[in-house]
Amino acid sequence: MIIAGNLLGLNARNRLFLSTNKKEGRRIADSKLLTKRILRKHHLPTPAILAIFRTPKDIMDFSWENLPDNFVLKPSKGFGGQGVMMVKKRAKWAGEWHLMNNSLITT
Repeated sequence: MIIAGNLLGLNARNRLFLSTNKKEGRRIADSKLLTKRILRKHHLPTPAILAIFRTPKDIMDFSWENLPDNFVLKPSKGFGGQGVMMVKKRAKWAGEWHLMNNSLITT
């Protein structure tokens, strides 16, 4: 097992935990929505869900101006943080935000 300080390395985590999980456990862990539902069922705190987009049309029809200044966009399923966008602040114009790396995104 390779642990740097208090952090568990990704390879060690996969070797220790992912390979030993049963199929149902992996199914739950692979879905952010299902994981959140299970955690709430057991009275564990989770961040609020601001919106769920099921289709590209949902994204286009969403009222982006009603979002808080800081939020995170996450795919329902993903691996290793791929597809995660952390928005740190609203930009000057409506429908624009700055990401954590200071790049600008628009709706």
